[in-house]
Amino acid sequence: MRVLSPPAIPDVIAPSVYFTSPGANSNVANTITIQALGSDNYGIAGMQYQIDGANIGGEVGYGGSVGLDTHMYGNGWHTLTAIARDVAGNRTSTSISINVTNSAPGAGIVSLGDHALWNDDGYYDSYRHSPPAYDDSAYGNWIWSATNAKYAPVYLPGNPNPTYYQMRVWLHGERVEGGSDNVINSLDLQVGGVAGWTTIWQQGPTWSFNMGPLWNVGGGNDCYAHWYCSYPGWNNCFCQGIGFYYDFVPKYAS
Repeated sequence: MRVLSPPAIPDVIAPSVYFTSPGANSNVANTITIQALGSDNYGIAGMQYQIDGANIGGEVGYGGSVGLDTHMYGNGWHTLTAIARDVAGNRTSTSISINVTNSAPGAGIVSLGDHALWNDDGYYDSYRHSPPAYDDSAYGNWIWSATNAKYAPVYLPGNPNPTYYQMRVWLHGERVEGGSDNVINSLDLQVGGVAGWTTIWQQGPTWSFNMGPLWNVGGGNDCYAHWYCSYPGWNNCFCQGIGFYYDFVPKYAS
């Protein structure tokens, strides 16, 4: 292998340099390869790559490339720079812009449905749940329509990309109404492995909301919601479209 040596006479001619990968103004995602080439009258000795002014590893030999995990820099425009050094120490840099376009996993809702209740005659009614505990003994004939049960959970999906994205969850409701005469209609929720019973809402009406506390979760959690009406009776309380809304946010730069 030929070893490049400094010229016998002073070399004041700087090298040229240009990117071969990625293309200028290109959309990129995941891990990309960065490479630049150039020319010099005595030869290029090394190449240093940077993103937004920060070195990407150390200097590599001429023709060398580096990998860049774009998740670590967030979506949007960034500047890549290649700095070529010749054997005499002359340096030339060139820069291009790239647009990072990583996609987070999709958001969604796991639904308990509507609270469905029947009295002893088989008609819809608005009886209570526990707490307080004694309510269930007298007024316990209610279910969530999607689970066909009172206390059965729904489950969040798993996090498909936990290395780069944090999963979050809120309570979701499409209609919650306390009814007339200052009747209080409350919801409380529990997210398995994260939080115990937490009262999230009372009184109304409210439509189409995602309400917190907002919790970070690992995915696959069991999620419960309880419903409570302060004065059971015909058309006093509604809880419809109840479930848990989840989304994903980057763990790193944004």
